[in-house]
Amino acid sequence: NYVGSSALTAVGAGFSIMFLISSLFLGFSMGATIMIAQYVGAGDQGAVGRTVDTIYSALLVIIVPLTLLGVLASGPLLTLIRVPQEAYEQARTYCMVVLGGIIGTLGYNMNSGIMRGLGDSRTPLIFLFIACVINIVLDLVFVLVFSWGVFGVALATILAQISSVVMQYIDTAMVGQLGSNASAAIGVVATTSWLFGDLCIALTIGFNVAVAQALGARQSEKARGIMKLAFLVCMAFSLVMMAIALGITGNLPRWLRADPAIWQDASAYFLVFVLSLPFMQMNNLCGGLLRSAGNMKTPGICMVVMCLLDVVFNAFLIFPGGTLRVLGVTLPGFGLGVLGASMGTALSQVVIAVVLTYILLVRSPELHLRRGEKARFTAAQLKRCLSISAPVMGERT
Repeated sequence: NYVGSSALTAVGAGFSIMFLISSLFLGFSMGATIMIAQYVGAGDQGAVGRTVDTIYSALLVIIVPLTLLGVLASGPLLTLIRVPQEAYEQARTYCMVVLGGIIGTLGYNMNSGIMRGLGDSRTPLIFLFIACVINIVLDLVFVLVFSWGVFGVALATILAQISSVVMQYIDTAMVGQLGSNASAAIGVVATTSWLFGDLCIALTIGFNVAVAQALGARQSEKARGIMKLAFLVCMAFSLVMMAIALGITGNLPRWLRADPAIWQDASAYFLVFVLSLPFMQMNNLCGGLLRSAGNMKTPGICMVVMCLLDVVFNAFLIFPGGTLRVLGVTLPGFGLGVLGASMGTALSQVVIAVVLTYILLVRSPELHLRRGEKARFTAAQLKRCLSISAPVMGERT
């Protein structure tokens, strides 16, 4: 914001690419958490040690080629998502610096996943707090004192991450065709959207760990009881988050000091995102519980399908009729612009939420609902789950 609308667009687009790549390893981190939690529940310390060794070995093997790939691919990726020309060079600079130091992000996610699997989610929070303080201080120094602009923001982020050692992406890609203001409208509310979304995701982690530990100890009925508790708590939380977010929707772009020209689009985008929070929560909860039961394939397939649906819905909702042609056929369209991008994402969330809920509650061998089985959970279980989730929520904040 201090260096102009183009810089805001650049950081928003660059952050989408960084988020896309780091999300791949966030999934790896969540898998590590589940595996370690299962082995801890089963009391197999040898397997815990071998899993940790495998995680670190994989990180060391892939980090160098991944860093090079990220740096080299930053330009083509920005072209692919149609970043406006006036913001392209700044976005490319941001991506190259951030992706060049992505070892900090990946290392932190891996270590956090291991610690959460062991039941310690407090230590990662402490280190992340330190990283956030460093990031804020260096952002101000590099941007306001040294006048390094987008490069300074990126460098500050990387140094902070090292010290602590794909939906938005699609929207940015398609809305980029509408110009710099449309991209900036999404970019200005992107971090706030991710904040609310990440809080919902973080809450599910404690329940995922508890279910994985119960299944590792072959206590299926206990696992199903925790699952039912998770549904009650997580859905209530998502409704509270939705209410809070609705209260700030109208003023959010102004508070973030965005250009008045993008206030209306930014507020509209955030409003639809807010209304879809319960479905996002259901996606994350059901997907995490299926992974806790050892089913990694189904959530992954559903996420791919959700991204494809997002592209299809966006194509019809963002652009006016006659704008897009596929195989010589002119596609109809509603021409809703930025609002259409948010609606496309929300609709894809709704579809996959229904599918994942059905698979979990009806088709999952370990966790499907049993006729006549009562919901059994205790206050101690809730306290245990929240003691793991709360520090993670602090991290995401």
